[in-house]
Amino acid sequence: MKGYEAIGPYGRKIFDETHIRHLSAMGESERKKYTRDQVKRVKANNDERVIEVYFKNGDLFKYTPKRTWH
Repeated sequence: MKGYEAIGPYGRKIFDETHIRHLSAMGESERKKYTRDQVKRVKANNDERVIEVYFKNGDLFKYTPKRTWH
């Protein structure tokens, strides 16, 4: 996915751990829309202290250091 290497080791850890939690909160059919292969790009937003996760379907989620998302 685009941007994954650029977010650094800490950003990748936040993404990886939060993404697993995010998927586990969804039903099976919904989960298919948000798997790793559906991630268009990720970007660190240092001002908000989040990892922005852009999906191919146009959705954006912000993953936080507390392993939550909004």
